[in-house]
This record gives sequence, C-alpha cells and structure tokens, in this order.
Amino acid sequence: MEIRHPGSTPSARGSSDWFTGIVRIDCPFNGSGALACATVTFEPGAVRRGIVTPWGRPF
Repeated sequence: MEIRHPGSTPSARGSSDWFTGIVRIDCPFNGSGALACATVTFEPGAVRRGIVTPWGRPF
C-alpha cells in the first residue's frame, strides 16, 4: 500500500462523463487489488451526473 501526504500529488480532473462543472479528485492511497480511496471536491455549480430526486428531477 502506498500512502501519500496531502498535496504531494496533483489532483485529477473529474470526467465529464460523470460530472458537470469542475471537479477535483485526490487519491490519498491505493492498495492492492480494488482497494483505493478518493476525495472528490466539487467547485461551485458542479454536480454528479445521473442523480435524480425521488420526483424524477435531475439533482
């Protein structure tokens, strides 16, 4: 497992397939196999695509 200190690696930009607006993704650690961790930071106005309210409206 590789653990990184905050700010030691540049943030990745969120994919436009998943998000609208500017989104930064930071990965503080990657383990073996499918183990990983990420922090997602949304700039003002950015949202996750595909989320709808219980009434069917986009969130």
